[in-house]
Amino acid sequence: MDNHYVTLGVPVHAAPEDIRKAYFRLIRRFPPETHPEEFQRIRTAYEVLSDPVAKQRYDAFLKQGSRINELLEAAALHEAQEDWYGAVEVFLKLLQFLPEDPDLSLRLGECYLRLHSYKKAAEIFEKLVKKDDQEFANWFGLGRAYLGQAVNEEERTTRFALLTEARDAFGRAQRLEPKERAVYSLLGTVYEIQGDFSSSIVCLKQGIAANGAPSFGDLGLLIQLCGVLLVRNQLGEAKEYFGQIAEIAVSDPYQRSYAAQRLVREAARWTENYRYDLAVPYVEQANRLSPEDFGRDSVDWLADMAASIAALEKIKYAYIPPIYELSRFIIHEHHMCGQGEELSESRRIEFRDALVEDLLQYSPQELLSNLERLRQEYPALIRLDGGWFSSLETLCREELDRQRTAGSKSHSHVTAATASSTQTGSYSSRQAAASPSRSSGGGKAVGAVVGGVIGAAVGGPIGAIIGAWLGSSLGGD
Repeated sequence: MDNHYVTLGVPVHAAPEDIRKAYFRLIRRFPPETHPEEFQRIRTAYEVLSDPVAKQRYDAFLKQGSRINELLEAAALHEAQEDWYGAVEVFLKLLQFLPEDPDLSLRLGECYLRLHSYKKAAEIFEKLVKKDDQEFANWFGLGRAYLGQAVNEEERTTRFALLTEARDAFGRAQRLEPKERAVYSLLGTVYEIQGDFSSSIVCLKQGIAANGAPSFGDLGLLIQLCGVLLVRNQLGEAKEYFGQIAEIAVSDPYQRSYAAQRLVREAARWTENYRYDLAVPYVEQANRLSPEDFGRDSVDWLADMAASIAALEKIKYAYIPPIYELSRFIIHEHHMCGQGEELSESRRIEFRDALVEDLLQYSPQELLSNLERLRQEYPALIRLDGGWFSSLETLCREELDRQRTAGSKSHSHVTAATASSTQTGSYSSRQAAASPSRSSGGGKAVGAVVGGVIGAAVGGPIGAIIGAWLGSSLGGD
């Protein structure tokens, strides 16, 4: 490799003006028309030595070339392996040799973003923007750093200020690269967090239109737009854009499978916050695109979860409290399973004990009346039931049959509480539920029911032992 200082005939510590004079003197001597090769060498040398950043890099390579190359290779390896901590360490060493190198600073800032060290990333990108405010990557990185800080900021005023900074930075990046889809996506996210859903919708639509007719590259924007439209309850328009997703992926089976996976990932994001109602359309579309990967069972389960969650508030005020608490527990347990988690045995036992205490306040007839109405009014919740409701209903029926059989043979009286519940039917308000029957006869009857349902629902030897113990100790026959 030619030594640029030798090419221009200047010393290593030559001033910028001396480098410029040497360049013009040489090109008069070696014009491009008659000496093209010499002219090109002179021109290359001048371009490097006249640029402060390029000159700094060149000087560093002259002195520590092998060490710098070694570090650059190590940095690239860390990046490829997504070892961001290792990459940060190497870039900091490189910047000791090349403190003004914008590319190294940019890559270091990206590492901090990947590590969620948003404040450090912001400091780097702020410096880059001051040095070059016409570089897209600088503004885009700065916007991401501000957005990351805002998402993790609890103080409201500071959070608002960071979101405003992020919006402005993404706006600058958008003007520099008006066809870059990622900018529209993140800018739309900022608007969404700020609660400005109308601006988010406009921004995402602009991003989709920026590159002409919708294509597979717009998949992420289309999925994001559908989510905002669903939140705004603009179901018809959301359906239209779900249709566009199907259109751009219809011809290629790999694209259909990938699009379906993206849709399901977005659905999972909504289910984390119990928004199963918003997850259902995504999985429905995934089922249409790739039914072999995402069956109808997933759609039906999500729909049942959405319907059951929507029903909880009505159940709370129209049914006796144990039915509401058991409904909540079933939904929560399904939600945990859907998130890949499992409810601990201690939590199940804690709930079971609380449920037993509540159930003891009601007669079998009261429980059965509520359960029958629940089955009729909220079939989705019954479909989610893993045995709690059905076992309790069965055992209530069996206990009532036993009571009727015993009563017809011995003409024994029915307890006042049970008789009262038989006459009045199911509870229709919390006011009715506030006066449960507590007679000894009702307690004995429910003792047997509770023992049976706990044994059936918990399962296994422990469940059977607990059920038998509850049945006997609470007054079962």
